[in-house]
Amino acid sequence: MAHSAAMDALSSYLDERNERLSTFAVRIGRSPSTLSRALSGQRDPSVDLARDVEKGTQGSVTTLQFLEICLAAQAAGQSPPSEVAA
Repeated sequence: MAHSAAMDALSSYLDERNERLSTFAVRIGRSPSTLSRALSGQRDPSVDLARDVEKGTQGSVTTLQFLEICLAAQAAGQSPPSEVAA
């Protein structure tokens, strides 16, 4: 399923860098709650946020993949990637 591959891309990116979702959010200039709420489906994702994620991951997670993650979470009620200790 495309959603699983997209979610795996973000989770893998964070895991490989031993980076917490909240730290990543701050690094890309976004609030942790904004990113978490978009990923959990509690907030509509913006294209600007998705572009920031793509830039912040150096393309490891594309704009389209991020939007897919968020929209699939809205449909499924899924939680964001787990936090990884820094």
